[in-house]
Amino acid sequence: MEMVQHFFAHAPKALPLFEAVKGAIVDLAPHAQIRVQKSQIAFHDTRSFAYVWLPIRPDIKGRPKNYIVVSFGLDHKISNSRLVDVVEPYPNRRTHHLIIARTTDVDSQFRDWIQEAYAFSERK
Repeated sequence: MEMVQHFFAHAPKALPLFEAVKGAIVDLAPHAQIRVQKSQIAFHDTRSFAYVWLPIRPDIKGRPKNYIVVSFGLDHKISNSRLVDVVEPYPNRRTHHLIIARTTDVDSQFRDWIQEAYAFSERK
């Protein structure tokens, strides 16, 4: 947990958002491990399936003042206004980027997407 605290040292207001995300992910994938890296925190079981990162430029016009980004991969594209970007880094893999600005953003839709990403990662 100390590594997580260190990750959020320059953005302490984002830590409760991470804790909400972590709680939801651990509920869905109780065996998931957390790997704190320099630029992101990865959740993985057999393979990584969700990533949390801090915005590189937190002052982007139209974005909240305090937020984290959760990225997850699927084999198809989701079109939803909550997603700020969807990219295809590899054939048949779409990485979705979701802004979490309030703990209430960690809702049933978020949980469904993470559950689907977890299942997708286990099939690879």
